[in-house]
Amino acid sequence: MNRNTRLSPAAQFQMFAFNNEAWTLVEGSDGDWVPVGEGKELSAAVNRLKVTVPQSGTSLYNAFAALSKLSPKPDNIYLLTDGLPTQSRVPPVREKLIRPTDRFKYFQAARNQLPIRVPVNVILFPMDGDPAAAGHFWRLAIDTRGSFLTPSADWP
Repeated sequence: MNRNTRLSPAAQFQMFAFNNEAWTLVEGSDGDWVPVGEGKELSAAVNRLKVTVPQSGTSLYNAFAALSKLSPKPDNIYLLTDGLPTQSRVPPVREKLIRPTDRFKYFQAARNQLPIRVPVNVILFPMDGDPAAAGHFWRLAIDTRGSFLTPSADWP
């Protein structure tokens, strides 16, 4: 087992990344659950996440839709993000300025894709220009019985 985690070798996991679409970081898993085992797949997925470069917009809708396809449903979701989504299910046809009201609308649509009764634990990284994000993600965590953490801007 990977000593850097508290996951039992008997546990199963899945890890997704997302921008305007969602994809698994566990090669060959097709988005299905993967046994932790000795932790090799988990370590490889974390390493893939570390080298993933943000690009395009963000569709939390597509990320949550990917999670809702897991069977059985997750017992916890850990969401690492830097703000409210900039897109919904389909990217906009043309680039436009995304207003805060649009971002909230996309966030609400994404929430509707979540599996029912699964805690969402949010780590919200600081980002300028999205002051409403903390309140909305905090409410998501509270409503789903998850947790909410936002590290300070100077956090390593």
